[in-house]
Amino acid sequence: MSSIRKFRALSLVAAPVIALGFSGEAAAYDGNTVVYLGTSTSSAARMIHVDNGDTFRVYDDRSDGHGVRGWLEVNAPDPGGSGSQWVHQHTSYNGGGLDSYSYFYKDVQSPFPYRMKVCTVDGPDDTTPVACSAWKTFYE
Repeated sequence: MSSIRKFRALSLVAAPVIALGFSGEAAAYDGNTVVYLGTSTSSAARMIHVDNGDTFRVYDDRSDGHGVRGWLEVNAPDPGGSGSQWVHQHTSYNGGGLDSYSYFYKDVQSPFPYRMKVCTVDGPDDTTPVACSAWKTFYE
């Protein structure tokens, strides 16, 4: 068999394998979750759960003089056995200005639902947010 025919034959076999490899890679990132304060095209802040590595990023999307804070909670069984309750997991403050982000790692585990929200705040110790997104619930 000539080398050109061998190359063509290998190309026909390799193409589907390469395509499957790329589709599997894309599927790993399909689990990302984003919550916006505003809309995806006009947000003041956003929080992203990057499923590949369980990283959470809190972005400041607007130069408005406010910092941003993101919250993460898990709905865990109530120790008293009467249902479940939302339990604080982590908070991250970002005061770095426009286009900056803070981040943290949290191992998100099944079967519990998690939720996150992002707010604008006036400094790292502000307990009364200026504005907040709705809570966004997601699962691993």
